[in-house]
Amino acid sequence: MRQSIWLTLVALCGCVPVAASFYEPHGAGDIKSVSGGCSMAPRFQVTQHLPGHVDVEVSAIAITPGIAHASIAISIRVPGGTAVRLTEPTITVREGPSAPAIRLKIDRIHKPRTIVNGQVSDYLEPGDPLSGPAGYGIEVQLSHENPADLIITLPPLDIDGQHVDVGPSEFVLKSRTHLTGFC
Repeated sequence: MRQSIWLTLVALCGCVPVAASFYEPHGAGDIKSVSGGCSMAPRFQVTQHLPGHVDVEVSAIAITPGIAHASIAISIRVPGGTAVRLTEPTITVREGPSAPAIRLKIDRIHKPRTIVNGQVSDYLEPGDPLSGPAGYGIEVQLSHENPADLIITLPPLDIDGQHVDVGPSEFVLKSRTHLTGFC
């Protein structure tokens, strides 16, 4: 009896409702939730399938408890035997369809860890080739807190010598209450 009362009290007192902000995608591409457990806001990604079986996944991440900066996370999955290169080192962001375009610089590309001449290598420069099979990551911080709308356009990619435009990914800021703690 004591044990069931204790467990009930922990369940009732251990979870706290909090408001979380997150970006919900709209528009073209495959949309899926990639995280959002009990103590986290949901996170969604939009996947675009490009020629050469290259996949580009885009997520917009809102400021919420535990996340200090709004940001954009991009993953480029390159299959074996394929080479990809960014044609320019910037991402274009609009905070709504009629808002002016903001160009955010890509400083580096995260790559699978390798050791070169005894040194650990985790990053590439924006103009370096991305060869498969591997996944590569790009993250850029937004200059504003949580814009209500985001339209994110990556630079065109050079996939095995072919110029490929990447379509825009659109996100809308949402919020919801969820439980955090020992739930």
